[in-house]
Amino acid sequence: NAVNMSLVVTSFNVSGRPYRYDLENGDSVRLTYEQNDLSFDFALLDFSGPAKKRYAYMLQGEDERWILCGNRNNGAYNNLEPGHYVLRIKSTNAQGVWDKTGIAITIVIAPPFWRTWWFQLLAVISLVALLFTWLLRARARDRAYQLVLDHALESERMNIAGELHDGPLQDLYATRFLLETPNANPLELGARHELDALLKKVRGELRAVTGELQLPRFENGLPEELTLFLDAFAEQNPAIQILNGIDPTSNALPLKVQQNLFRIFRTALANVRKHSQAGQVTILFKQEGRMVSIEIVDDGRGFEVPSKLNALRGDKHYGLILMKAFALEIGAKLTIASIPGKETKISVTYLAPRMLRASNLFNIPKP
Repeated sequence: NAVNMSLVVTSFNVSGRPYRYDLENGDSVRLTYEQNDLSFDFALLDFSGPAKKRYAYMLQGEDERWILCGNRNNGAYNNLEPGHYVLRIKSTNAQGVWDKTGIAITIVIAPPFWRTWWFQLLAVISLVALLFTWLLRARARDRAYQLVLDHALESERMNIAGELHDGPLQDLYATRFLLETPNANPLELGARHELDALLKKVRGELRAVTGELQLPRFENGLPEELTLFLDAFAEQNPAIQILNGIDPTSNALPLKVQQNLFRIFRTALANVRKHSQAGQVTILFKQEGRMVSIEIVDDGRGFEVPSKLNALRGDKHYGLILMKAFALEIGAKLTIASIPGKETKISVTYLAPRMLRASNLFNIPKP
């Protein structure tokens, strides 16, 4: 029952080509992952009664039981996975008694580098590092965007404060001056009409400013409110020709969406009034199915459109920053195109969700 030292592997082949000869018990073979088609021949160096000898072999790591091959003295394995194997072979003697131990040949098939533990660990570390870097950059972008947006909002507040100071407040100061003039009675001096005109102007200016701060309730839908605002804009800016292409038909939209689309519309027209020097503005509004689109085109002086948000801040395009923020908040796409000396086009598109809650359909405010 001792190990049969006369049993040897006479040839060991890889992919049909000879690789080693005369492998004995305890020998080992190391292969690459591409060398995974193996065949081998073995023999018992005992020439007595060769017809009575029987062989069996198994590849530990691949086979679960011995393969009995009679007096056939060869075997083969194809497409072996990378790993650690032990090729065991045993035989009987001429009397038919099995050698219980046989011989053992160690076979190691190395994996490709991308399946090694160190490469997989490195890949995991790299992936975690990339994800961490992406998160840091995303947070940095969010902080930078918030800073720019805060600056834009502060600038807008300053603009409103300036309009109040230079407009209605100055008129009130003038009214106060008339009323506090010593030995003067405005009614007797014929200044009543001047006071009435000043007070009427103050009321109009205050209504205009508060109108820019307030939002409608959208009880009659977004197109109706856009039309009302456009009519007021045309009345306040008679030098600008308005081409109204607002389609009055529309489906229900979430209240927040209507509010932000209205804000974009209002801010775009404010930019036209303050900066464009336009003589004509074309307005388009359309809703086809779930797609809502608004387009404001003016024939003003135009400008070079910056490619980045920080550049918008540097050029003091705070209205554009606000419009981008309003669009981003509802998932709308805002496009700004301008040709210096010719025109500026503001386009916003919004894809409504397939299903809306009842609170959104009927514009019911959240409690």
